[in-house]
Amino acid sequence: MPGCQGRERGTRTRAEDEKQEEEKIPDSTLGPELQQLIKLIFNQSLFAATLSSLNYDANKLPLGKLAKSTILNGFSALKALSEVISQPDGDVSKQNGGFRQAVEHLTNRYYSIIPHVFGRDRPIVIDSLERLKRELELVDALGDMEIATQLLSSSIPKDAAGNPVQPLDANFRSLGLSSMAPVARASREFGALERYTRDTHGATHRHYGVQVLNAFRVEREGETRAWEDAGYGGLEVGERLLLWHGSRTTNFAGILKQGLRIAPPEAPVTGYMFGKGVYFADMMSKSANYCHAYLSDNTGILLLCEVAAGCDVRGLECSRASARTVAVPRDAPKQPS
Repeated sequence: MPGCQGRERGTRTRAEDEKQEEEKIPDSTLGPELQQLIKLIFNQSLFAATLSSLNYDANKLPLGKLAKSTILNGFSALKALSEVISQPDGDVSKQNGGFRQAVEHLTNRYYSIIPHVFGRDRPIVIDSLERLKRELELVDALGDMEIATQLLSSSIPKDAAGNPVQPLDANFRSLGLSSMAPVARASREFGALERYTRDTHGATHRHYGVQVLNAFRVEREGETRAWEDAGYGGLEVGERLLLWHGSRTTNFAGILKQGLRIAPPEAPVTGYMFGKGVYFADMMSKSANYCHAYLSDNTGILLLCEVAAGCDVRGLECSRASARTVAVPRDAPKQPS
């Protein structure tokens, strides 16, 4: 009997070894730079840290159960709050018993949609543009993290033939990019990027330093064709600019998958400095401030985009949290006095 048990156990181990060998996950086909980037933008610990920093209750409503409709409803609740904050004596305030009752009622409605954690503290009443802007940032971030979570859950770790695929490769494939390739550190292009980074570090942002770790050339599916079809390829020098865009690391899976997006109609206009739109800067450090790199071990991601800027618009009146702008196209005729 002992001998039989030994043979049976040995046979079972060989079968398990053969099965494990068949299902062995292969090495990643991505280069080390791309592997590092994909790990960063799909890092679940960073998602948790970001949500915690914005007081979001991920236990009550995990990202995996967060629906797009919930995000849009969150924007709608903030839009109602923005109307009260912008017009304290307006109709919405009056319908809700005055400014204080209105902001308290609408804040509670918002928190019932987008759950928050305040510990032993009382829930913060959203009664100013500064607080509204913070909540807009949260709902914006939730939109991108919801996309990333869906990509993670839908990434199939097998190729077309059914063979196992390294999970990082599956995550990268889920982004649906036309191409994404690292820029060689020894190349003139990388050196130019380093100089542009250094030269556009604003004098008022010198309390931190920036080092370019890696750079990538990225092209999303159909983006070049859309650029050409819109006629931007024919713009003159000076009408196409290389401008920076910064965002939280946790937003980049959504950005790479769906591109830079304007806030939906459900979102309020107030809370964005110059209204709804995609924001760029000619100063690296201005955009870097939006990366919140302290949450990701002081590593952030910046986009350097070719931007069609053929028509200038000047904002004549703005404040820290919002703006009333007057659009003045560069070649617009003067208005009669």
